[in-house]
Amino acid sequence: MQFLNLWRATALGEDNMTESMVEFRGVQKTYDGRSMVVRNLDLKVAQGEFLTLLGPSGSGKTTTLMMLAGFETPSHGDIIVDGRCVTDTPAHKRGIGVVFQSYALFPHMTVAENLAYPLRVRRASQAEINEKVKKAIDTVKLRGFEDRKPAQLSGGQKQRVALARAIVFQPRLVLMDEPLGALDKQLREHMQYEIKQLHERLGITVVYVTHDQGEALTMSDRIAIFSEGVIQQLAPPMDLYEHPANAFVAAFIGENNQLSGRLANVQGSSWTVDMRGGGQIRAIGRTDSPGVGKGLSMSIRPERLLLGDIAQKADNHFPCRVLDRIYQGDHVRVKLQAPSEEILVAKIPNKRGADLLEAGSVVIAGFHAEDCSAFGSTSARVTE
Repeated sequence: MQFLNLWRATALGEDNMTESMVEFRGVQKTYDGRSMVVRNLDLKVAQGEFLTLLGPSGSGKTTTLMMLAGFETPSHGDIIVDGRCVTDTPAHKRGIGVVFQSYALFPHMTVAENLAYPLRVRRASQAEINEKVKKAIDTVKLRGFEDRKPAQLSGGQKQRVALARAIVFQPRLVLMDEPLGALDKQLREHMQYEIKQLHERLGITVVYVTHDQGEALTMSDRIAIFSEGVIQQLAPPMDLYEHPANAFVAAFIGENNQLSGRLANVQGSSWTVDMRGGGQIRAIGRTDSPGVGKGLSMSIRPERLLLGDIAQKADNHFPCRVLDRIYQGDHVRVKLQAPSEEILVAKIPNKRGADLLEAGSVVIAGFHAEDCSAFGSTSARVTE
């Protein structure tokens, strides 16, 4: 614990927790001079923050991480780390810890030798190497594995060694590129907890890339949602899930029901929408108004969709035909057809005595206005 406290005090400093560790200033990246992989990126990462870059393949998240690591060079703009411009600084001189999905361990070296390597490159003394390797091994709970080689380790143990190697030289910033992608579900969930605990104990800044939404929601202080080289929204997990900035974010994060209609009235962020198929819906506008009479889309989370008597008390309700129901243990998924003929899914908690809806029956479905996000455009961009 004394080691961890010393690490935290020397690496961060209590007065600097709100300062930026990383800044991207107008960063762009193109490989062919025409197509932009990353467009005009302005992003700040606070000291001690766990920031996740999330998005579909080709969205620019990994390229952003590789530019920060020094493995790619921006076509335009600057990258600042700890107050110093590193845009043209080689990767090995940036003092950044990096963890890859493939582990990238030296197969001919033992665990202890793998951990000692970054320290030898930095010309540390043997006494310092021995001390820091021991402390890093203890930090990731691998005591007793010092003399094993990577081939003698499980996937989870290899990932712990990769983590230990990234932190052994006490960097203030650690980058992780899909580090849990090669692990099975149970081990991946366990390692999510381990990494988050390690981040909190050491107080280091982490920039993490993943395509796994659940992983991002579980681990992050903030999440940056990428699409086509642009951050669509940057916010804490709960804000992203509850208040998506545009239709792309709503569709990408978690599961969503989609309804369409035309804007009938606007009172601030409260919109009234003429639903396709008849009736009106009250919703919260998340983008600029498209204009009265213009088409728009709406999103409602399956767990916020109410059925039966309770639905009739909601701000919005209408009859739906039950198409199917699927038992999933702690909840039942009910597939519905709305008056607009659009398909909706409701997640109903599995409680004793709950009414089991039969396929072909008609049920009232409803939701509150605050649980319905309306979007006039999919192109909204929110970076702060």
